Amino acid sequence: MLAITDGVTAQERWTTTELLGLMASDSADIYAAQLRFLNEENQNLPWARKLEFRTETDEFEAGRQEYSMRLSVNGRRMREAQDRINEQRRADYQLRERELADERLTDYFSGLADWYYASENLRLLNTRDSILRDQQIVLDRMIAAGESTDVEDVLQLRRSIQRLELSRIRLEQRVSSLTEALSPSNDRLQLSTRNWISVGTMQRILNALDSINKNNIAADRQLSDVRLAEMEVELEESEGKQLLDFLSLKYAGRNNLGLAREFSVGASFNIPLRSNNRINRNEAALELLDEQVRFERLLAETKRETTLRLADFRANATEYFALESIVAEGQLEALLERYLRDGTAEPMELLEIKAYIIRQQIDLLELHEAVFSDFFGILRLQNLISADYGIDFLSDDLPRFNAFD
Repeated sequence: MLAITDGVTAQERWTTTELLGLMASDSADIYAAQLRFLNEENQNLPWARKLEFRTETDEFEAGRQEYSMRLSVNGRRMREAQDRINEQRRADYQLRERELADERLTDYFSGLADWYYASENLRLLNTRDSILRDQQIVLDRMIAAGESTDVEDVLQLRRSIQRLELSRIRLEQRVSSLTEALSPSNDRLQLSTRNWISVGTMQRILNALDSINKNNIAADRQLSDVRLAEMEVELEESEGKQLLDFLSLKYAGRNNLGLAREFSVGASFNIPLRSNNRINRNEAALELLDEQVRFERLLAETKRETTLRLADFRANATEYFALESIVAEGQLEALLERYLRDGTAEPMELLEIKAYIIRQQIDLLELHEAVFSDFFGILRLQNLISADYGIDFLSDDLPRFNAFD
């Protein structure tokens, strides 16, 4: 189980940084079999492409039977091109492994954030529920005392309590499911969230975004596909330019004329023409163009989405700071304290003030979550959620996490 701790009333056992380090160490090795196959099995293009044995008869006389061996070969350029393709494939699978590991880490980041905001929202709803039920008690006493009450106010309060109860049930189920998914063991997990990242820290990170040396693994993966396509073009071109086609050894029985006259050696040479291997070369070149277009589209789409996310982030952050400033002034709290001190307000009026204060805190939390959603979306687009960086973007001091041994 997960539980929020405030650092005073409960023992801290885990931080987000420790949990992220634990997740980073849990590598799935999805492509381990492919990498092992590429490393252990011989992937080189052989010098000999094909060995053929042929025989034919002459006048259906056994003594005049002809036999030949033909050895077709792969040229040096073809073998070197295939070696480069093999090396790029290994690099491509390593990139895929990194990409999947970063995706799993990103999902865990997102899960921890969802759990935090759901838990905080549930805490505030429980406080609001307590206030609404106190209001219900006050109204019931007013009705029992025969005091004048508005029926619409009574019904509205009951509807508010019912809606709040349904929201609490949904949040409790959400927190429970996230707790089960995020807990590294069956033990009760106490998670400290005192140092949750602030909007100001998010803003500073995004302001420095251009100066951060980012490894865009999605772009690297697409660029790997471009390089593979380029190497396929080189392979097809080298095949079209290959000079030596095959070597042959022939034996022809000719009534015991002697070995020197019965054996012959031959060689076949290709004459390079622009039309040689044209279809395969064109298909490979077209695939290369397609991969280059995909790469350029990926970069453009990432830039566009980042720009839109940044605009949303700035708008939500501005609204958050405005509301935070209002809440920080504490005017409602001061008003509540004065009414309590003077004893001049009715119980229902005091509860209304308390309910409004909680509503402000809920609005502030929802804005904080919206800001974080934009912030986290930008980090994902820029591939900053990665074990390569090892930064805990959930904590305000941005500690680094390391995979556990």
